[in-house]
Amino acid sequence: MKFVADSHDPIPRSLILGLGTAGKDFCARLKLKAPINQLEKFNIDGIDSYANGYDSTDFDKTYVIKRIDEASRVLIVLFGGGESASEIAKFVVFHVHRRKLFLDVILSTPMMWEGKKRARKAAELVEYLRGAGARINVIDGEIHNDPEQTDYKILFDQIDKKMLEAVSLYCVT
Repeated sequence: MKFVADSHDPIPRSLILGLGTAGKDFCARLKLKAPINQLEKFNIDGIDSYANGYDSTDFDKTYVIKRIDEASRVLIVLFGGGESASEIAKFVVFHVHRRKLFLDVILSTPMMWEGKKRARKAAELVEYLRGAGARINVIDGEIHNDPEQTDYKILFDQIDKKMLEAVSLYCVT
């Protein structure tokens, strides 16, 4: 599907918004890894709710609203199951709906060692986002084939690669 901007918006401004600490960090890596010509019409930003050491309500809501208001469509990227990303995602959904924008989501599920609670929270978030009409691309946090793999950097690099592929698809749709 090709996105067509509203007639009052001559330059589409899509927003790629990383939510939570892992999503913010992914956006920083995305700026380094993605071909620049793919991202020239995209604003890329990461929202870290723990910047001041508080809970998931401690993020700059005015800033997030401003970024959404400047966008013609929004992609949120998050590593599911975390409190901060889930709470910020609900806030973003509300404001994306307020603007009647397209909302796409790339979400990775937690790895098994992250626990059942985090897996349950990720599943609940996926259902919430689907119910809100978001198009969701779920990346399995257990994408590795070797159950003996314990090098977490390698595991997270594999997830990053899958997420980067998903963002690249978003950039051309």
